[in-house]
Amino acid sequence: MHAIANTHQDAAVSLISPTATAGTLDMQNDKGYSALMCAADKGLCAVVERLVDVGAKPGVTGKGGMTALALACVSFVTNVPRTLVLSSKLDFEE
Repeated sequence: MHAIANTHQDAAVSLISPTATAGTLDMQNDKGYSALMCAADKGLCAVVERLVDVGAKPGVTGKGGMTALALACVSFVTNVPRTLVLSSKLDFEE
């Protein structure tokens, strides 16, 4: 999550394991953000895409009840909401 927090998109993408489990992908930091939420908030579209591809759940909510999609919208990140909405893994009922 350090690479994501510091907006090192290429490093973050290369560090995301294709064998990671949903439980580890959706773990939250002390602010209540998962890796997907951090990437969405920072506008790191390639990281968002990679995380969703390997199984991160877009419907997970943080401490404030916000999802990755909501964080991207309030941060005025324009590319991430499109990526999340077009993702076949996005389930609005989660």
